[in-house]
Amino acid sequence: MKEVTFLLTPAEVNALLKLLNYIKFTCEDEEADIFKDSPFINSIFEKILKENPIPLHQSKQRQKEILEDIEKRLEQNDYYKGLSTEEKREYLSVLLFPYPLE
Repeated sequence: MKEVTFLLTPAEVNALLKLLNYIKFTCEDEEADIFKDSPFINSIFEKILKENPIPLHQSKQRQKEILEDIEKRLEQNDYYKGLSTEEKREYLSVLLFPYPLE
């Protein structure tokens, strides 16, 4: 498949960012879990944020809130419990993307 280029209005970019944020960080539907650590979703996020960066003050606060939610959700996950400290850190980093894991 060839690469596709298309133009989005600012309102469409905003809607797409809200959708990506919802899928990655808010949606509790178990069937949507495959998208939370998807490299394709993260790639879309990265491309959009390259052109429309998140203001730093919003980024830090949002990162903290999201990390707390992710950690709560993972506390009940047997797979996550079995990971080493380094593996947990890498997994959290992917789930938290585009926000940095500090």
